[in-house]
Amino acid sequence: MQTFRLKLPLYVQVLSWFFLNILLLAMGVYLVIDGDQSLSWDGLLHGRLGAPFDRLVFDVAWRLSEQDRAGWDQVLQQVTTNSTARIELVNPFGERIAGEDLSIPSEILLKIRDFRREHPPRHPRRLSGTDPLRGDQPFHEGPPLGPAEGGFDDPDGGPHPPRGAGEPEINSRRGFGKKFILAAGNPLRFWVGAGIPLPTIGDREPRPGNLLIKLDSWRAIGLIFDFTPLWLLAGAAGFSALFWVPFVIRITRTLAAMNKASTSIAAGQFDVELGTRWGDELDHLAGSINHLAAQLRRFVTGQKRFLGDIAHELCTPLARMEMALGILEQRADERQAEYVQDVREEVRVMSGLVNELLDFSKAGLAEKSRTPVTVDLFKLVQTVIARESVVEVDIRVDVPSTLMVLGQPDLLARAFGNVLRNAIRYAGKAGPIEVSTETGGESVTLWVRDCGPGVPPEALAKLGEPFFRPELARTREGGGFGLGLAIVKTCLVACGGSMQLQLRNPTGLQVGLRMPVAMAASDA
Repeated sequence: MQTFRLKLPLYVQVLSWFFLNILLLAMGVYLVIDGDQSLSWDGLLHGRLGAPFDRLVFDVAWRLSEQDRAGWDQVLQQVTTNSTARIELVNPFGERIAGEDLSIPSEILLKIRDFRREHPPRHPRRLSGTDPLRGDQPFHEGPPLGPAEGGFDDPDGGPHPPRGAGEPEINSRRGFGKKFILAAGNPLRFWVGAGIPLPTIGDREPRPGNLLIKLDSWRAIGLIFDFTPLWLLAGAAGFSALFWVPFVIRITRTLAAMNKASTSIAAGQFDVELGTRWGDELDHLAGSINHLAAQLRRFVTGQKRFLGDIAHELCTPLARMEMALGILEQRADERQAEYVQDVREEVRVMSGLVNELLDFSKAGLAEKSRTPVTVDLFKLVQTVIARESVVEVDIRVDVPSTLMVLGQPDLLARAFGNVLRNAIRYAGKAGPIEVSTETGGESVTLWVRDCGPGVPPEALAKLGEPFFRPELARTREGGGFGLGLAIVKTCLVACGGSMQLQLRNPTGLQVGLRMPVAMAASDA
């Protein structure tokens, strides 16, 4: 049964996810700060986060209105039973009214006095009598401030219960509710304060006071803030991340697959196939890569087949030329024999080129679908060394005798033989040639290291390309035709491996032949 998939362009998908994510986070931020408060420490006390502090201040104000002056200390002790938070009630000048003596730091006193200067009394008038909170000093006050002017907010949003006859009046909407949070003192502690209306008797207006709470530990933070909105916002952010994860994973996996396919194509392995399920721009790019790989495979295969056919056709006339030159050499006089020898040398060079072209073509056209066999790497290395080595060349072998690889024995022997032959030709007299192995994961790398002059760094990336020869090797006597490493690379690709080239310090070149390990491949 074919499932329906909505095919949307990639930019539409990205923009849709982006705006949905922004909407979700905006809703979370609105829930935290109520959408109308500044993003500051003091602003946090005015939003939903500061609801516990609002309730505490309101509770203190209400309880104070039900008690006479002598009972205010007991009221403050009952408000909080948390030993990590202490409370004090002071007047606008920072003088203690009730509660513990907290030894208020100068920074907090300045904050309280700043509140008093920010909201000076309007229409000041002298009240009869003296202020009981400041001894004999007369008390001046003006009309109370409303909520928009820093007035105290009732967190429950409703009116107070009706008071009985003779009870002191308190109206939370007519008090001073400026709030702050500040770190001060030595040792450093958090102080939280709020303006609070002090109850009065009769028709007198509520007088301003300040409620201070000193937090001695982070455990008391629950008295001030309600972290439920933060948990909700964190949950929204987590949900937002989960919302994006499938989309991002699909994009990254697709790009990773494309990168792997491109690397394989650059290495000459064209058997890649990328999936195309969503119909967006990434799938169109994957389809283009698939088409490119198929076109390159046909082109390279046709090129190698053409080279093989040409080389095969050249073998017969070259063989006839060598035979004719042999006969001509027997009949030529002493002066003509020198010319015949030169021609014979040219024919020998042409024969070598044709043979290498045949090897390159056969390696490129090798059937990958042919079932690989287990190859004894130690035995293969010993056989090739015995065939290619020269007596005066020092070859040191460090290959485990039990190491088995998967591949086609003739191709692996040809690849290792070409690398060893190059090392002997260019670096046989410069020092020992080391043959060793390095196992990693499901593959093993056979390293051939020499101490020769190496190659220029800029030529390292081009080694392995057909007919490329570095400057140091461009002579007929020692340079070859530039097909040796190309044959190595092609043979390894046909066996499911690859070739690595690295310069040695201070001099030399090391060539790695990576092949699948027999046990790992069979287990897979």
